[in-house]
Amino acid sequence: GLPGGAGPLAAFARARSKCLGCRSVLRGEGGGALCPECRAGGRAGAIVLEQAAGLRALEEETAQLLGQCTRCEGPGGGDLHVSCMNQDCPIFFRRLQAAQKLATAEDLLRKLSLDW
Repeated sequence: GLPGGAGPLAAFARARSKCLGCRSVLRGEGGGALCPECRAGGRAGAIVLEQAAGLRALEEETAQLLGQCTRCEGPGGGDLHVSCMNQDCPIFFRRLQAAQKLATAEDLLRKLSLDW
């Protein structure tokens, strides 16, 4: 098998980073999140604000889902990401998905803050 449990097409597919402003493929421009055109065009500030607003919405969604889990598990539930494994719960997968999206958004915002 392939490393990391990847499927058979993973050997041929490559993940490519895209500019957060115009969605064009980034061609190894220092690992930043913006293409030279968006950086030079003065769009960086607006893009950072847009990403920050998206991050704030994801933080609110994650907190709301975690609050629902806390009401079910109780305040002494510990780390709900580990302790709650009720796969019949409609919140279970939404909570995990929201946490993944939040981590991705935080990484993108971190890249953006280094970009400009």
